[in-house]
Amino acid sequence: MLKAGLALCAAVAICGCAASTLPAVLTPPEVAMKMDDEKCRGMGAEPGSQNYFDCRMTLDQQRTADKISYRRGLAGGIADAAASMNATVASNNANMVRFAPPPSMTGPAPQQPVRCITRPGIGDQMVTDCR
Repeated sequence: MLKAGLALCAAVAICGCAASTLPAVLTPPEVAMKMDDEKCRGMGAEPGSQNYFDCRMTLDQQRTADKISYRRGLAGGIADAAASMNATVASNNANMVRFAPPPSMTGPAPQQPVRCITRPGIGDQMVTDCR
């Protein structure tokens, strides 16, 4: 009986019933459970038997491994994209034309004497001109 269970597990793994990565990863749990039940029953395993239990466990383990692999692939893809973007930004920064700031003046600007003249305007107003 143990050999039959192992043979069933090997058959499930070999036939690739659980090897699909993208659909298995995105399949809702309720749908996955129904699909697993149909697969195991289709292979002749009766619910409640050791063969059925082994089949379901194998499919569940494969789906878990596929999810981990898929997530690692996504994380690696995101890291690669970030590294590529950083390299592009660094390359663009290296190729930018930079302008030197204007030369600084030594000391403060020389002060011109201010001359203001106040004269009468229109009416009571006074006008002050500064030069």
